[in-house]
Amino acid sequence: MRIKIGVSVASKIGFASHQNAVPLIHDLEITNPTSEDFQDLTLILKADLPFIEEVRWRIPLLKKKKAISLLCSR
Repeated sequence: MRIKIGVSVASKIGFASHQNAVPLIHDLEITNPTSEDFQDLTLILKADLPFIEEVRWRIPLLKKKKAISLLCSR
């Protein structure tokens, strides 16, 4: 079993959305279905699109059998 990532994204994005800072990602949830805790994780979002900047989330602790939501306001 592995860590799971769930994401809710905008159905479409255009120039006006980009100019008005409409977020591409609405919700991001990391779930640890395993029986062990994970420490000092980093989740990195990269895209080959020029208008999407790299984003990094530091996750100090992801407890076993738990989920966390990450803020996606960039």
